[in-house]
Amino acid sequence: VPGSDQKKIQKVTTLDLDCAVLDGQYTIINMLTRALRKHKPYKHRGKCVRSLTTAIFENSTPRRVLFNVPGSDQKKIQKVTTLDLDCAVLDYEDGVAINQKDAARSLIPKAINELSFGRAEVCVRINAIGSGLESDDLNSLNDCIDKLDCVVLPKTDYGTQVETLDHYLTTHGDVKKRIKILAAIESGRGLINIKEICESSSRLDGLIFASEDYCADV
Repeated sequence: VPGSDQKKIQKVTTLDLDCAVLDGQYTIINMLTRALRKHKPYKHRGKCVRSLTTAIFENSTPRRVLFNVPGSDQKKIQKVTTLDLDCAVLDYEDGVAINQKDAARSLIPKAINELSFGRAEVCVRINAIGSGLESDDLNSLNDCIDKLDCVVLPKTDYGTQVETLDHYLTTHGDVKKRIKILAAIESGRGLINIKEICESSSRLDGLIFASEDYCADV
């Protein structure tokens, strides 16, 4: 059943099924979870939907869209504070030209400290671990780490990359591991190592499948 079609979701609850599969990617996950909450418990014999409900509500934060904003563009950062978002991602990586990285490292911490993002989860996307740019990105966050909710880790190929980010956050003030990590799978290597990545850190709150980058890689 399409996870974005409320009528079809309601219809499937009236059917005698072994297994109901509600289909959705992270862009519609919030709508899907609302539907699961509203219509459970199910009367069919299968348990996959009930298991999905448990996984979503107990272990993760529903995010319909990860709204990326170039961290070097002050007007766009201010604009995003006026939107009703699940997740605002202030970008250090691909959304920022190489000659604007320092501008992003100045603007992003200031925005996190001074602006209100409403109910939105406040995230940053750093440059990839191993790119040579990530250390300056992370160091720029030292003054706002207590207001940061999540870090998006791009080009995640190995669990050690997640561990490196986890260690940095822990040693720079987030001892209780409040800040979550979202790891982006963008390559064949990342897909092959996905089990290792998933088991690498208790901070890991989700995976992002970057399908276009993955297709380009393979």
